[in-house]
Amino acid sequence: MYIRKESDSIIFNKQNFISCTDGLISTKYEIIEKLGKGGYGRVLQVKNKTTGEIRACKQLPKNKISNLQKFRKEISILKKVDHPNIVKLYEVFEDDKFLFLIMEQCKGGELFDQIINHIQKKQMYNEKEAALIFYQMISSISYLHNNNISHRDLKPENILYYNAGEEENNPIKIIDFGLSTFYDKNENEKMNTKVGTAYYVAPEVLNGNYNEKCDIWSAGVILYILLSGEPPFNGPNDNVIYHKIKKMEFDFPNEKWNNISIEAIDLIRKCICPEEYRLSAKEVLNHPWFKIIDNNYFPFNYNVENVFKYTEYETFKKMILNFIAFRLNDDEVKDLKNLFYFFDCDKDGSISRNDLSEGFKKLNYDICEENINFIFNSIDIDNNGFIDYTEFLAASIDEKLYLDDKKLLDAYLFFDKNNTGKITKNDIQNSFHMDENKIDKLFVGIDKNRNEKIGYYEFYDIMGYYSYICSC
Repeated sequence: MYIRKESDSIIFNKQNFISCTDGLISTKYEIIEKLGKGGYGRVLQVKNKTTGEIRACKQLPKNKISNLQKFRKEISILKKVDHPNIVKLYEVFEDDKFLFLIMEQCKGGELFDQIINHIQKKQMYNEKEAALIFYQMISSISYLHNNNISHRDLKPENILYYNAGEEENNPIKIIDFGLSTFYDKNENEKMNTKVGTAYYVAPEVLNGNYNEKCDIWSAGVILYILLSGEPPFNGPNDNVIYHKIKKMEFDFPNEKWNNISIEAIDLIRKCICPEEYRLSAKEVLNHPWFKIIDNNYFPFNYNVENVFKYTEYETFKKMILNFIAFRLNDDEVKDLKNLFYFFDCDKDGSISRNDLSEGFKKLNYDICEENINFIFNSIDIDNNGFIDYTEFLAASIDEKLYLDDKKLLDAYLFFDKNNTGKITKNDIQNSFHMDENKIDKLFVGIDKNRNEKIGYYEFYDIMGYYSYICSC
């Protein structure tokens, strides 16, 4: 296995692929229809003019936003997060009147609406169905907390199904980070802004002194509702509900809970309880109730050679692969998403060095520690000590998926920042904010004619497009 020493010092991450463009959204997207309207603006369905991909677009009128910094914070959080159960932000446009957030489209609607359907049919979720939803939710919360982010407004309205149709095997996505915030875990920093929604808000939030475990309380309330069809704290108005929440008194009436397992009730009690006794997200994931679902995703068709080949690619090719991987939709990477879960042994939304080693062992690959370290460092392109979801996809996708004309053209147009028809060192600087020495190092080996520009055909050649076409 050949180790490319020259790539070691060049670091980039998914945030570099989310561009913020001053100008009209119509330069890149065609507006198809209005999907809905919210408190701050409307949601549109849009189509990428290059790839044909359908996206959701939050259109926010700037003159109606009292706190524009709040929305910029939401953008900064969405740029940072990278988890299969958290909605993706692809890019941002801003003109004189509007902010446009181009996002992953979730066609299945809100979990809230599905809960209402179950209540009307008088047939609530069975424990396995509820566990599958709850597990995805907690995995994303665990990931957020590992990255020092608290959502602070978890509720069924902020959980969407990815696909239209049946709930079974339908991924969920956490959305709406407008009330979310970064916090300093190491300083045991307490948050004090009173935010959230009645029914789901934790008592310590109402008191203005809380930590990230407020999300676990909200998740516990959602689980209670999934299994019973009723909230644990109810009342005719918000003040009555808040009063009951502060008292933290709720029960499990026999007519609703007779057939619910002791393990499920135990988990709810350990989520809806005083902050000091409440489980962390990681502890929730290890609760025995989750044995009710099968988390043993086994990748029968996994081509591990993709990873070995990826380690030998030039850094520029890795950049392109990460860009393409980030833009792939769930349907295109369904098996790879399950593989990600397979490697993510502690289910916290990222793959550690130990997770990677254990995953290869489970796949019966005997790889020495030195090579595990090399593979890990080759994939961990942002050097944060973990393999994030996009990084994993980039190292694992097949050629037939990424060597697609439209995907390659979309990537090429992204890197050609100045729309000159050539990718220059200045383009790389604008996208990745590297110093001159690193950009020079990046161009070594890919700038075949040494003109300090990468043309369309060179770009496709770097990706192996022509040799792949000839071999088909």
